[in-house]
Amino acid sequence: MLVMSDIIVPSDKKEIILNEFSIATRSRIISLVQQGYILAREATRHVSFLDWDLGKRHEGYLRPLAVNFLLKSDSEQGRLPFSHAYEYNKNKSHKFLVVHRGNIKLTVSQTDSLYSVARPAIFRKRMQESNNLRWNLFNEVLTVDENPELYMLLTFSSGGESPRFINLGLPGKNGWIERLNLLSKPHLLEIENQQPKEKEEVIEAETLVNFRKFTEEVEDIGSK
Repeated sequence: MLVMSDIIVPSDKKEIILNEFSIATRSRIISLVQQGYILAREATRHVSFLDWDLGKRHEGYLRPLAVNFLLKSDSEQGRLPFSHAYEYNKNKSHKFLVVHRGNIKLTVSQTDSLYSVARPAIFRKRMQESNNLRWNLFNEVLTVDENPELYMLLTFSSGGESPRFINLGLPGKNGWIERLNLLSKPHLLEIENQQPKEKEEVIEAETLVNFRKFTEEVEDIGSK
């Protein structure tokens, strides 16, 4: 990477993603997204957890919430090197989770296509435009300031039993500036020191209860 006075010229934008997220962290993110599919599915199958407003909605709605919940839980328990905070949408009717690590801010979304960034939203527009301000000179120069923030996005596929892709990258105003499909890159496989379980047995009742509480917190259910 070439440094010139007040600018940095990256040799490869993929290098930024790989440097900021180690192979262990990327592997754990893959595992959490896969678990999020199972958690969302199980949340819609257990009758005792369906007697609340969001539980009656479809699995596709719960899946991004499940992935956010698992990222938050792992961060709190020290399994991921992140902190987190909530931010609000424009009319303050909905909270969303932002994961922090140093100067990195990361949000999560579900998309239909490997090549799509998240659906339009005020906070994502701000995030994407901020990245575009940093990349100029034919997308080869990163302008430096005292506390540069990089906004990153984690997306995964909608539908199906498991994710078809898991993208981690830099979103821009008109699409991805750079992205990695984590499933297509080398990653570590987590092996449990126990007998294999059925997928339905992986999610414990306590996890479902905590997921419900998280969902209610994010959606402010019961506070209105």
